[in-house]
Amino acid sequence: MKRLALLVSEDPGDLAAFSGEDHLLAEALKSRGWAARPIPWPRAGAVAADFDAALIRGTWDYHLRRAEFLDTLSELRCPVWNPSPLARWNSDKRYLESLAAAGVPVVPTLFETGLPDLETARRHFGVSALVCKPAVGASAYLTFLVGPHQDAGPARAALAGKACLVQPYLEEIAREGEASLIYFGERFSHAVRKRPAAGDFRVQEELGGRSAPMQPSTAELDLGAQALAALPTPPLYARVDMVKLRGRPVVMEIELIEPVLYLAKAPGSADRFARAIASVLE
Repeated sequence: MKRLALLVSEDPGDLAAFSGEDHLLAEALKSRGWAARPIPWPRAGAVAADFDAALIRGTWDYHLRRAEFLDTLSELRCPVWNPSPLARWNSDKRYLESLAAAGVPVVPTLFETGLPDLETARRHFGVSALVCKPAVGASAYLTFLVGPHQDAGPARAALAGKACLVQPYLEEIAREGEASLIYFGERFSHAVRKRPAAGDFRVQEELGGRSAPMQPSTAELDLGAQALAALPTPPLYARVDMVKLRGRPVVMEIELIEPVLYLAKAPGSADRFARAIASVLE
């Protein structure tokens, strides 16, 4: 049986067991002759020779040690997916600039070092509230919502000296949530609608957000396909997060490193993922 390393974070809590969706993936892979095992990414180089390939999964701490993480991926002596160059491209949210340059509709974004003058940014976007976060981050890390009368001091201190991005706060997130479209081997698999908890703007479930299966619209499917076509190289797996802006979907983020793929919410999706993995590794 071939062996697949599922790269995860170094947090001991992540090593006690697979995440729920990785259990589903491991079972689907087993039926195709692959044995999957979680490996902390900082140790991957030392054990890579024991595996036939590596798959990036729950590396939720990569943004805290980005250079080390990317170096580890590039030095692995086995196939790794998504590939190291694509992970490098996706690890800095300034990739939104290249998507926009390719004609992909994205959330309007300013990229700065530290926070710019927020009043100028509000006038630029024509909004009163802004979302500010690092260009390198995950799971709402150092993400701030700054309203018109809110003290920006904590955000300014936390983001000082960092490459960061400033975006208009879109009220559509509270009303309609985000749509996440999941792809395996560039083929659409399933989608979920993610909504924040009451009074919050972040949709991550660990922060109180909730998600449910959805059927994307034609416009959302078209945008997802357009976004994938604009990537530097084809991905094995991808999650395209989008939100409505003036009634039309725009890309918020493309997750190619450690996305939650909501396998438990879509029957058959774990097998579709396993099939895509086998197609590139065999």
